[in-house]
Amino acid sequence: MINKREIARLLYIKAGESTASISAMLETSDKDISTWLAEGQWNLAKRSRMADRDTQIDRLYDTLKKISDDIESGNGTAKDADNMQKITAAIRNLEHDKSVSAIIGSAEEFITWLYRKDVPAAQDFTRRFDQFIKQKSA
Repeated sequence: MINKREIARLLYIKAGESTASISAMLETSDKDISTWLAEGQWNLAKRSRMADRDTQIDRLYDTLKKISDDIESGNGTAKDADNMQKITAAIRNLEHDKSVSAIIGSAEEFITWLYRKDVPAAQDFTRRFDQFIKQKSA
């Protein structure tokens, strides 16, 4: 059986659908949707998603495309060109932070695994990895 509650949650949080449209799509009462929203703290999850790094990057790319389209159609301004540079720099910074976070996350998993197998090797790896991250961040 389809779990309407989970589908409603995904539609609300990830697709940005309103409770009324979800209610209509899933043939569920507005009251049920509102109850699920409150019980599941969907608004908090939606705000967290909005602050998520990948979402920020996606939004910046969307904004960059809109500005680029304006410039190509002859409706762009010098301020638009300046904004494009700022947005591009913001994307680059977020993507760099994202890749460093992914590297650190993988290393933490590996170090935990290695500690169970070989403590001296894990300590050596940790020291070397710290040097690596400092060099990447510089």
